[in-house]
Amino acid sequence: CGYFIYSCDPLPGAPANDCATAAAPAEPGDEFTFSNVNASTDGPNGLSSICAADVGNDLWWMVQSPGSGYLTATLCNGTDFDTVIDVYAIGQSPDFDPALLPEYQIGCADDTCGIVGGPSIVTIVDATEGEYYLFRVGGWVDANGVPSTGSGTVLFEFLNVIYNTGGTRPIDNNGTLTNLGLSSGYLNASFPQRWIAAPF
Repeated sequence: CGYFIYSCDPLPGAPANDCATAAAPAEPGDEFTFSNVNASTDGPNGLSSICAADVGNDLWWMVQSPGSGYLTATLCNGTDFDTVIDVYAIGQSPDFDPALLPEYQIGCADDTCGIVGGPSIVTIVDATEGEYYLFRVGGWVDANGVPSTGSGTVLFEFLNVIYNTGGTRPIDNNGTLTNLGLSSGYLNASFPQRWIAAPF
């Protein structure tokens, strides 16, 4: 990782959740409208981030997972600019050291709503009950270092998982490993009956 020094200096007219240290509390089912036009940038980028895309004019939300399952933040409905979402797992307390953000980072998403240069959606597939997660929402930074800005809507959702068999695994199809995704049963002669569930 690169050398990260945390600093946040909100601009005039900046949203209340402009800084990671002032993240807006959220729960699954909450929906927020926002604009990042007057937001500053305080999250890790470049070598201090595990993500390929840099994020600018970022805003922050904090969610405590109500159970073990899928915790999602989506910008797919009503967001009009090129977004990136970064995710940070900060532990069992909402108190954290912002200088350690690169160590808390667990992933990011860019253009995952299916539109190139559009909004994003991210799901933590193994969210832990009681764990606090920071969601950093901002604009994709172009080659000139200019972040995308605009307005949007972020919705937080949670899905309880009774049993998770883990990620999909490829099968041997005539000597070639083929990932069939979440499927089972007979599809055709090449893909006879199979199952993805594991005994427990």
